[in-house]
Amino acid sequence: MIDGLLEGFSCPYSFKPDLLNILAREHFVAMVELLLARFGKAFSAYGEGVFQAVARLTAQPPANFEVLWSPAIGYARSALQTKDKHHALNAVAHLLLHANVNGCASDWSIRLDAPTDLLCGGVALRHCKAISCLSSATQPTRINVLARDSRYTVQLHSGFAQSDPVDSDVCIRLPAAGTVAEPVFLLCDNTAGDFANSYDTPRCKNITQRNVDSLTDALSLLSSVVPHYHKWVMTITRRLVLVQAAPNQVASGTIEGHCGMYFVSDSDDPGLLSEMLVHESSHQYFNLLALLDNSVVASHVTEYYSPFPRRMRNLDRLLIAYHAFANVAVLYEELRVGGYHSRHALVNRDLLRDVRQIENIIKKDREYLTSVGKGIFDPLLARREALCAVAA
Repeated sequence: MIDGLLEGFSCPYSFKPDLLNILAREHFVAMVELLLARFGKAFSAYGEGVFQAVARLTAQPPANFEVLWSPAIGYARSALQTKDKHHALNAVAHLLLHANVNGCASDWSIRLDAPTDLLCGGVALRHCKAISCLSSATQPTRINVLARDSRYTVQLHSGFAQSDPVDSDVCIRLPAAGTVAEPVFLLCDNTAGDFANSYDTPRCKNITQRNVDSLTDALSLLSSVVPHYHKWVMTITRRLVLVQAAPNQVASGTIEGHCGMYFVSDSDDPGLLSEMLVHESSHQYFNLLALLDNSVVASHVTEYYSPFPRRMRNLDRLLIAYHAFANVAVLYEELRVGGYHSRHALVNRDLLRDVRQIENIIKKDREYLTSVGKGIFDPLLARREALCAVAA
């Protein structure tokens, strides 16, 4: 039973959302309960109704995956690691805003100990000093914001945030790639908030229409040629922070706990953007599955040379790299078979060489993989080998 569910985390061919929903719910509840236990008194001191609203989310976890798949979990992890009150207030404000946007009605208010940048659906709220939420059964939920010396209101309509003013220096509508039904919001240096500080590659200063069009083209490419990868990516991708990679390089990254939100390079190449989307989605799936168990038995500490960072790595780190890069190798082969050709497909030859190098190491020492590790490795290996056999 469990093996069949793990396969969809390895690669997208038999993906079922059952285990994803379970893991997201358990992760959400565990992190939020820890946040309440550690900072509950601060939440009560800095606000009204905050502790109660958060406690309801853990006492009766929402069935809606969107509530559980919250980037606030990453902020909660940061607060717990640093024991920092500012990080905790940031986390709880993000948590409640995200829950309100996705249909969890609650009334609460909070003062922030320093001007804080927050996200509310498709709107970035900058320099927030205080926020209050008023829910109604007959009217849209109202988020009242004090930012710098101005006050304004954000209204929530069916999962979307609307405000007046929008696109001021304190309230910015986020550009969205993809479709109206499945938007992916794009963030830059002045809208990514504290999340921007967790990655060392410079963020783009603004989002252009070219950025929106390029990412929409990448998502369209996935949808039309490899729809299983499109579904896999879109199931867990909500926001992208665009970064400026060095010339002739790409950079992308996932920060554990920031569900559905990661960094990708500014690029106008749909193939390259598709690669980054699949690569970082792989990491998001791997991080969730790691909540079940380690991927490698704890006693196995042998290090191996990895061609990707060009340094020695433990077997679990090798498996993480294999999971992401082998999915990219499969993606490029399927794009080629589907009639899409780009200069990056040529690079796939070098990628395949490196993937095979890691693959051979893991096959040789497969006995040290746990059931989770084998559930990640085996289906992806089988898929990649089957594609190579057809290509030959």
